[in-house]
Amino acid sequence: MAKKRPAATPAKAAGRRKKTLAKPAIKGAKKPAASAKAKQLGARGPAKVAKAAKADKVAKTKQKTPRGVVLALSKEIDFSKPFKKVLYVLRGPPGCGKSTVARLLLQRHLQVQGVRWNGSSAGAAISTVCRAFICSTDDYFTELDEEGGASYDFDPSCLREFHEKNRKRCLDAMELSRSPLFVDNTNMALWEMSGYVALAEEHAYAVMIIGPEQLGPGALDLQTLQLRCAQDDRAAGKEIPVTTLERMIHRYEKLPDDLQGRLCCATELSIVRDARAVPRYRYAGLDVETSALEALSDLDLGPFFWEGTDLSSSSARHLAAARASGLWRLPERLHVTVLYFGKESKRPEAEKLVGMTFPVKVTGLVFVRGGGLLCATCAFEAEDHSSLAAVAGEDWCPHITMRAYLGRELLGRQGAGYIAIE
Repeated sequence: MAKKRPAATPAKAAGRRKKTLAKPAIKGAKKPAASAKAKQLGARGPAKVAKAAKADKVAKTKQKTPRGVVLALSKEIDFSKPFKKVLYVLRGPPGCGKSTVARLLLQRHLQVQGVRWNGSSAGAAISTVCRAFICSTDDYFTELDEEGGASYDFDPSCLREFHEKNRKRCLDAMELSRSPLFVDNTNMALWEMSGYVALAEEHAYAVMIIGPEQLGPGALDLQTLQLRCAQDDRAAGKEIPVTTLERMIHRYEKLPDDLQGRLCCATELSIVRDARAVPRYRYAGLDVETSALEALSDLDLGPFFWEGTDLSSSSARHLAAARASGLWRLPERLHVTVLYFGKESKRPEAEKLVGMTFPVKVTGLVFVRGGGLLCATCAFEAEDHSSLAAVAGEDWCPHITMRAYLGRELLGRQGAGYIAIE
């Protein structure tokens, strides 16, 4: 005997009527047009679309990390030829991730060459493996102790010399066909990379230039760089002033997109290879090279100036002997600085000085004991002083820097001297 179906509750009955009304009244009738959101979902359905969106978000996040950057760059590299000669030139200010990316790329290359090395391990940055493949001018300012501690002592007067040493270091590695090689400098201007690209062309190395565009959106953002530099485990003494970061960002010269982030033949990079440094006017001043040397070359600097040097007992203790000795790093030209160009420069006013001459009187020599610093104080006629001070500013102290470099070995010496000149 068939069981009777229980009577539907009012709620269920209303639901059935609703479903019935929702069906098309006529067979073959057109369904309502799909909404924009429904079209966007398409045949995949909401779950698949949400999953794809999440995957895209994860992919974008990965590209902002050093490993994500390496993953993206690896698509342009043929690792099936593990010993192909490749030079990577990294660009960007401190804190943008250059060094981390270089070590991770090196790890990937060494892996396919059969060498196990962890570029993320503690001490990887100062390891012999890292220094064998990654050429950084900062290495010459960094000293290591027996326990692996690193201390950084930057001296701007050595910058040109150490950059040349780093280029020579890269050349030596290329002559041994070492690969991959990395140039891990800031390289904000194109000309700073020209010497390395020329070497790559000479030794048949493929080149990949990795710029801030490949390193992520924060690679040229001042606040992001400040935060990263503060958090990085940097060598002692390697603090980066915010003004330095700001200046580097301002100096950055962008390459065409098709020349960054991919392996190129060195001949394709002629825009980099042929780039030359543009002279930057740092100061407005009066050239006093000839007159200053003629007036001061025979002046005896006295035993106090020479104390602690090899020439302390010598009979030739005049300025000419000091300039001829190996103790000195000379300025490119002797001058009286009138204006140092900063943010608030008076370039138009300074340019009015071009071609003008002023009589300069040297009134004395100021020095640090042991020859560490030597400046000649100067005086001008009252009218000339007023016109120059209008450009220089109220705090102007006219002087000639006779010695441009304060040696590290002399920094700890105490005492200063003054020689008055009639």
